[in-house]
Amino acid sequence: HNEGQKAAKHCQTYREVGSSGEKYDGWRLPTESELSIIKKYQTGDNTVMSPVLTGRDYFAADGSSHHIYPSGNSGNYVRCVRDLSPEEVKKLDEEKK
Repeated sequence: HNEGQKAAKHCQTYREVGSSGEKYDGWRLPTESELSIIKKYQTGDNTVMSPVLTGRDYFAADGSSHHIYPSGNSGNYVRCVRDLSPEEVKKLDEEKK
């Protein structure tokens, strides 16, 4: 569980900065369900998105490791995700119009 805890800590302290200087905090490890959804949409016959998880195994929020990409590099990988705020969702919706 120690490696899973390190992965979670990495996401908690991760920050991205947008081109306009906005800061994006609040990152976390994905849930097992979120990893399953990503796997579903990037592998197999129904691929609808470019692979974002190209390592073989990824840590989930519960600290466990999940097999994601069939031919990826070995080792346990970290992919941080974050939930959009209501304001961010509204801004994205407005950009679509």
